[in-house]
Amino acid sequence: MRKFYIAAITLSMLLPANSFGVTFPDSKNLKVGDAPNLISLWSIDDATFQRKELYCSGVLIDKLHFLTAAHCLDDLDFNYVVVAATTDLKDRGQSLMVTDVIIHPRYDRKTLQNDIAIGRLYYPLDINIRWGTNLNNFPIIPDNDKKYRNDMRLYGWGDAQNSRLSTTANSIKQNDYTNVARKVLENFNDKTMLGAGYYYKNEDIYGGACYGDSGGPLVNYKDSKTYLIGITSYGSADGCDVKKPTSYTRVAYYRSWIKSAKKEMLDNWIKRGISIQNYPVSFSLPNNSSGFLSMEKMNMVTTHIYF
Repeated sequence: MRKFYIAAITLSMLLPANSFGVTFPDSKNLKVGDAPNLISLWSIDDATFQRKELYCSGVLIDKLHFLTAAHCLDDLDFNYVVVAATTDLKDRGQSLMVTDVIIHPRYDRKTLQNDIAIGRLYYPLDINIRWGTNLNNFPIIPDNDKKYRNDMRLYGWGDAQNSRLSTTANSIKQNDYTNVARKVLENFNDKTMLGAGYYYKNEDIYGGACYGDSGGPLVNYKDSKTYLIGITSYGSADGCDVKKPTSYTRVAYYRSWIKSAKKEMLDNWIKRGISIQNYPVSFSLPNNSSGFLSMEKMNMVTTHIYF
């Protein structure tokens, strides 16, 4: 997966952040309650459904839907699973079945314009299992993000400083550097994208997203509410910890599309005769388990909708 994106994007000098984690994290040892809406995307073994590799991040926007980067779900040559309710790889969290995915119809692989996708879960989230008290506080998507652009926070599962592998989710403060991104990032479009980072003046570099953070949330906390500002999209082809900020997909720009995509997936369920299911008896693997969950394996619905 990582090799694919490095090869595909080098010509345009863009590097999707999933082929890139939060560099210089300032919030370590996060608990589930600190980042209750953060999820990770894993490739899985086709025969056993065993998780293989964490390759992207994402964010829950309600009990049935999540957002991630379009390039995390576009043209996959492997199956995947969404994992929630964990911030440490030692804790396997909860595996969530994905039934439908819609990638933005104008997503462009070369320029990463409209790099956003939405997925629907087979089961609504059971917030009573290990999620922490903050899970009900799903992020709000503002109609205008400009007043929320400072003191933002990035959450993700990607590599840390110097591209070192991380076994935990991390977070870092991000400020608006759209004016810089407009000048230094190729194909940057400030109508649909936001440039952000944490600028280290003495070193002239920006802390931000790295490998594995694609699809992760950029949020702002204001008046005891969480606002979803961006979805991690791409960074400089020079790698992480460089003189260029990270590019995020502006979620506010896609509010109406998100609403219509949710309706499209619901209509698709109705046409297929699927009703919202009750919670399974158990849908988590034990900590440090080497086994896999086979419950309802044969009943998984894996239709993907691409326009």
